[in-house]
Amino acid sequence: MRVLDSRYANNMNHVYYMDNKVPDTTTNLFRSFDDGYDTNAYFAYYMDKKFPAATANIFQSLGGGYDKNVYNVYYMTEKLPGAQPSSFQPQITKLP
Repeated sequence: MRVLDSRYANNMNHVYYMDNKVPDTTTNLFRSFDDGYDTNAYFAYYMDKKFPAATANIFQSLGGGYDKNVYNVYYMTEKLPGAQPSSFQPQITKLP
């Protein structure tokens, strides 16, 4: 087992999030972001769940739980109605 970051580990066949197997992952192409979103070559994930609205090739993590694809903007996998992906910038307040 190889540790990828504080949340993820993998072996030759699977990726694990906090001891839970992440579905449909390709271990050598898995990429973890700092805000709970992750991708492999084909899918995007939030925590250990496949995020069906996003695909890896058009997915962009914006930080603070926000992400977007070319069609929509999401906050923790919930679509933000009226948000325009081409211009959306999250207003993230950093605590001291």
